[in-house]
Amino acid sequence: MKCFSWNVRGLNGDTRKLSVSRWFLANRPLIGGLLETHLQQENMASSINNLFPGWRFESNHSPEEENGRIIVVWDPLLSVITYLKTSQLILLGVFNPSSGQSFTIAFVYAKNTREERVPLWDLLKELAATSSVSATP
Repeated sequence: MKCFSWNVRGLNGDTRKLSVSRWFLANRPLIGGLLETHLQQENMASSINNLFPGWRFESNHSPEEENGRIIVVWDPLLSVITYLKTSQLILLGVFNPSSGQSFTIAFVYAKNTREERVPLWDLLKELAATSSVSATP
């Protein structure tokens, strides 16, 4: 199954949107993460629907993080469950009914300073040590 993660460094300009659209049409992934989109929450749905028509999406936008840094998009043929969402991580379970393939995937966009990243590293260590996610594909 084709997956992607792309630090697009902004999805507001027409040139960047055209690049993403062309890449998407050429590569035909089933799920992926767009990082550092700089999309405002009120513009996100229309932008994602224009780039990925008919696809579903999840983001880490929140009142605390006005510009979410991670947007995950997927083909609606997939079954996707969001396990965990923070300001630096989205963790999902993915099942492809047509192939029977299932896996866990994380999209990470870490903050800039070491101090801001410490909670992310602590969470990743906790997930690896105690979560059922660590025992699933």
